[in-house]
Amino acid sequence: MKSLLHKLLPFIFIVNLVIVPALSTQATSIPGNEPYKFMHLNINNGLSNNEIRAILKDRQGFMWFGTAQGLNRYDGTGFKTFLHDFNDSTSIPFNGIEYLFEDIDGRLWIRSYAEFTIYDPVLERFSTPGENYRNTGIPIAGLQSFFTDSKNNTWLLNANYGLYKFNPANQTVDSIQFVSKADRPNYDNSLSDIAEDGNHMIWVVSKAGELLQINPETKQTEQTFFLGDEVMDEANNFQLFIDSDNDIWMYSPGIPYGVFFFDHQSKKISRYTQSSSLFKLSANLVSSVIEDDNGAIWIGTDHGGINILNKQKKTISVLQNNSENPFGIAQNSITCLYRDNENIIWAGTYKKGISYFHKNLIPFNHYRYSAEAPNSLPYNDVNCFVEDNRGNLWIGTNGGGLIYFNRSKNTFKSYLHDADDPNSISANVIVALHIDSKGTFWAGTYQGGLNRFNGTTFKHYLHDPDNPGSLSDNRVWSIFEDSKQNLWVGTLNGGLNLFDRSEEQFIHYTANDINSVGSNFIMSIMEDSGQNLWLGTSAGLDVLNLNTKRFTHYDADPKTPGKLSDSNVNDIHEDVRGLIWAATTQGLNILNKTQGTFKVLTEADGLANSNIKTIQEDENGNIWIATLKGISKISVKNYSHQLPIANIDVDIENFGLQDGLQGNEFNQKAAYRTRSGELIFGGANGFNLFKPEDIVVQTPNDKIVLTNFKVFNQNIKVNEPFRKRIILDKSITYRNQITLTHKENVFSVEFAAIGYFHPEKNNFQYQLSGFNNEWMEVNRGMHELTFTNLNSGDYQLRIRVSNDNSNWREMNPPLSIKILPPFWETGYAYILYILVIAGLLFITWRILAERQRLKFEAEQEHREAERIHQVDTLKTKFFTNISHEFRTPLSLIIAPIDKLIENSKNDDDKKHLILIQRNARRLMAMVNQLLDFRKMELQKIKVNKNWGEMIGFIHEISSSFEDLMESKNISFHFSSSHKSLYTYFDKDKTDKIFTNLLSNACKFTNSGGKISLDINLDSSAEKPVLTVKVSDTGIGITPEQQMQIFNRFYQTDNTGTEINQGSGIGLSMVKEYVTLLGGDVNVDSQLNEGSIFTVEIPVELFTEEEIAANKELEVAERKTYKQPTLTKTDKAPAIDREKKTLAIVEDSSDLRFYLKENFKDTYNIIEAENGAEAWANFEKQLPDIVISDVMMPEMNGVELCTKIKSNRKTKHIPVILLTAKTDTAPVVEGYESGADAYLTKPFDFKVLESRIENLLRSREQLRRSYQSMIGISPEKMEVDSEDEKFIKKALKIVEANISEASFTVEDFGTEMGMSRVSLYKKLLALTDRTPIEFIRVIRLKRAAHLLETSQLSVSEVAYQVGFNNPRYFSKYFSKEYEMLPSEYIEKNRKTTNDLSDDVKDKFS
Repeated sequence: MKSLLHKLLPFIFIVNLVIVPALSTQATSIPGNEPYKFMHLNINNGLSNNEIRAILKDRQGFMWFGTAQGLNRYDGTGFKTFLHDFNDSTSIPFNGIEYLFEDIDGRLWIRSYAEFTIYDPVLERFSTPGENYRNTGIPIAGLQSFFTDSKNNTWLLNANYGLYKFNPANQTVDSIQFVSKADRPNYDNSLSDIAEDGNHMIWVVSKAGELLQINPETKQTEQTFFLGDEVMDEANNFQLFIDSDNDIWMYSPGIPYGVFFFDHQSKKISRYTQSSSLFKLSANLVSSVIEDDNGAIWIGTDHGGINILNKQKKTISVLQNNSENPFGIAQNSITCLYRDNENIIWAGTYKKGISYFHKNLIPFNHYRYSAEAPNSLPYNDVNCFVEDNRGNLWIGTNGGGLIYFNRSKNTFKSYLHDADDPNSISANVIVALHIDSKGTFWAGTYQGGLNRFNGTTFKHYLHDPDNPGSLSDNRVWSIFEDSKQNLWVGTLNGGLNLFDRSEEQFIHYTANDINSVGSNFIMSIMEDSGQNLWLGTSAGLDVLNLNTKRFTHYDADPKTPGKLSDSNVNDIHEDVRGLIWAATTQGLNILNKTQGTFKVLTEADGLANSNIKTIQEDENGNIWIATLKGISKISVKNYSHQLPIANIDVDIENFGLQDGLQGNEFNQKAAYRTRSGELIFGGANGFNLFKPEDIVVQTPNDKIVLTNFKVFNQNIKVNEPFRKRIILDKSITYRNQITLTHKENVFSVEFAAIGYFHPEKNNFQYQLSGFNNEWMEVNRGMHELTFTNLNSGDYQLRIRVSNDNSNWREMNPPLSIKILPPFWETGYAYILYILVIAGLLFITWRILAERQRLKFEAEQEHREAERIHQVDTLKTKFFTNISHEFRTPLSLIIAPIDKLIENSKNDDDKKHLILIQRNARRLMAMVNQLLDFRKMELQKIKVNKNWGEMIGFIHEISSSFEDLMESKNISFHFSSSHKSLYTYFDKDKTDKIFTNLLSNACKFTNSGGKISLDINLDSSAEKPVLTVKVSDTGIGITPEQQMQIFNRFYQTDNTGTEINQGSGIGLSMVKEYVTLLGGDVNVDSQLNEGSIFTVEIPVELFTEEEIAANKELEVAERKTYKQPTLTKTDKAPAIDREKKTLAIVEDSSDLRFYLKENFKDTYNIIEAENGAEAWANFEKQLPDIVISDVMMPEMNGVELCTKIKSNRKTKHIPVILLTAKTDTAPVVEGYESGADAYLTKPFDFKVLESRIENLLRSREQLRRSYQSMIGISPEKMEVDSEDEKFIKKALKIVEANISEASFTVEDFGTEMGMSRVSLYKKLLALTDRTPIEFIRVIRLKRAAHLLETSQLSVSEVAYQVGFNNPRYFSKYFSKEYEMLPSEYIEKNRKTTNDLSDDVKDKFS
């Protein structure tokens, strides 16, 4: 059914223009003492629309407002709006809300015209009601309204089917049929509204104006009343309200009936309209009726505001909008009224939103100027007050003169300065007012001096510089009369004045006087109970004892506890306890006069602000202060005279602009307490006058609820999946517990403390147990908490609220939050981890057990292998020792045969001797092979390369097998791609490689077979390789055997054949040697066809010049030093002084005899069996050279050599060591002992002879040539030989580059035309110096010469001879000359004065 209100909009508009201006004059109070003050909500606060059509408060405490554009839920701080969305089927189906009702299940029934929808706040879902109510027989079609009676029964009023009663306890339905008695054939006579009175009777009203009383037990209509014939002709929609007296009020919104009143006692119906005599309404269009907690009836009208009717007093008042009153009703068009369970009255307007009222909501009266009210305060900015004996107020203003407020008449009268009237007040800025004990009125002005008013004229007291008895300053700041009736006047800069009324003279107290005030700015004056006058100044507190006339001063020291907090004392007051309260700009100071210490209260202690302007005390001993941010009420809780002032405990309540104050800032001195106990505080916007006992702070009963839940900043809706999971199955408001996954651990919770008594004062704190057990502050105005990255676990969110930071109210119950762990942290996962770990431990145990078993078996095998190895070692060592023993007799065989071959003239004998020599050498090779095998086992073989011609060397090896091949009738072929290859190679290992290969070829090749040795040199490759192939036509090797023939001790399985006589170590040695030389060996063989062994050895190629240089060096080393041969005699010759003396130290008498016989013609011989014997002989006669065996008793050869080389007398004697050992270690040991040469047995006698001669010749040449040539300029040398030419050239090159620090050995070799290697060997052979040492010695010689003959410094000499670092020069010079260069200068430099006469003249 369409609302009649919309049909009557044109009529309403006319009434608004014509009637309302005429009614607006019905206000009965002046601005400031309005009894009803409203707060407001509109679209600026979040409301969806300002046209309010329905109001409801649900059981949770939320306020619901139905508007013309959406449904709104309000929690005291913010709105949640529900609007129809065509794209969302779950949204509210309409926007125009006409009716709201909460059923017994807490669901909201919402009607738009004739259509209902149901909102379930638990599921946050809208749904259609269906055809019947709760599956009963109650039809929904035609449903008009609901009502819940005192017994919790639900009454449903259906326009089509009458009245239904639903009993939720037993789920029964009663239908009460209604038959209208009104004769209205053309109009709707259906029921319109329903209510219950205090006697539990049900009353209904029909659209025809019939009022019926129904007994809910009998379901019968007991009484029927008619509103009158005047309502019969209208399309009515009557509403009824039953007040606390069981009187019934009826009205029809949109139709100007006024209001019908049914007196339940007289059973009479009255009607009140604009023209009624008893209660005259402000408008006839009544929209709503309610009753307040005082029994007053509120009648909301359209364009007439609110009429408040008092039945007992028979009065009616009107609340209407005043644009200059911020706490008035928002609009005169009232659409609905609603009183909630906290006695707040909510008034919905047509275009201005909501206005709501409670007597404690805005407790302060505000007197102010209003242009629309002629009887308002004339001037807003007030400075001071004083009350006369009639209870009226005098008000001093800051520019508006003096105002007299007649409180009984609610009128104001102004007294202004008139320059033409000397009897007028002297200035319009009034700072201080006082009425003395005689009733005389005094006014202190700014720049106008002191005024005395007798009721008609003002007498002025001004400052006169020529009159010392005049007022000290025209800027009067305070006036006070003490208990001795002395009148004191405080000024801005003239100090304190005492007025002598009889003489009308002023006595001055200034800061410059002795026993006077501390400052000339006297801000306030007060007398305490002990007849002490307290003065608040700009320099602290002054106290004047009225009896002794002595001043006491309290200085400010804000850093010291117990001291005054600030110098500027704005106001002073003594309370009923005897405590002194001092208002300063830095806090409120409380002084215990007995203790003499202060306690300071500031903003940190709860004050509204620390800048205190004025102080007043109410009749209950509470202190009220005005600040720059409102008013604070201070209640002392625990005072006693003995209690230290610092231990005083106080309660503080703060009031601000929202409480009705004139403003947050108040003026200094603008405070007063009337005789009736009222308090007055003034500021720039008027003043507040109130009774302190009327200022009741409503005890808040705020209920904290959760209003929204977000995950990753996304709103979570009920039963809607978030990332494929339902998080909320009902509204967060109704949830006590919530479960999140570990991926949803970033969430936000919105909350509200449902309350409507200044929720902006609320302070919130929260605590998340399990994360932080401390209460955390929530920023003021914030109603959302966000938590990020919480670990899995259980948490409890607690929230509490307080508006005074002392009385906290906590959310009950708290919200339990469970964050599930990820799978890997669940119990099942830990069970799996335990099983996996147990399995791993078991597997590890099995592995370790198996390893232990294998280790035990390996140890057993290792022990067995060690045992076998020890046996093999013993056998090998045995054969090695035997081999060593073979070498000495072999040496004695080979050496004489070599001598015989050399001296033999018979070719046949020589042939046989050569055969003996060859086989002896072969036998020696076999012995050496055994020794080499032992070395390989011990890994002691090293490469020892020497210069030689490699192809010829290999050819010579092959030639040694020609007689064997010839005996077996085997043909041999040798070929080479190059005639010769001069390079560095290891002759010993090369010999053994090819000796073994040729030996095997001969062994396994049958008679008539062929053996060939082919050499190929690939000189074009990046790394040249010499390839040697040894092929035969022997028995061949199977492919299986080819994989093993290079293994040690491997032999073919041709057992029993005569050719299988090998030991199985030859080819393994070949493999080892070739690998050691960096090469490779492989075999290609066919069974019974023959084999081809291919050896590839990397070689180094040299140029022709390098080859020639190395040949020359080799020839020089092999030159023999020829001595004259003496004739042999049977007798041992005597010592020949012209011969060199040779010492032979050998424990083998045969070998010693052999050597003696071969050298006795050339050298003097000294024999000894061991080293000790030899050393004893040397003390008698020093030899020129020593040949010594290594292994000897008592003192071996190495020990002897060491002794020779460490003795100053013998260290120049060359020593040659002979040994049967072929290991590298003994050779190194011998050379380290100082040996000059080292030969292994058996040795070639010629080699030994040449080595002896070369060592003797080298020593002689070095002795002569090195000492004479190094350090001498090349031009001074005489050239006698090729070596001397070489040395001269070298000296010349070094001298030419002596100052070049970058001159290197490579540069040296390049200029000499030789390679680095050739140069090294040549210089070492001739000078016993390496090239770098050669260069250094020449530089040091030149440096020594310069240090002796020049005046250069050490650094200059170092740089001149090619050293780029003087420190290194000093190091090497010290080594060479055994002294520092500076010491050398001191000892050898010649001082000279050989200067020319010209030079001397220049310096004279």
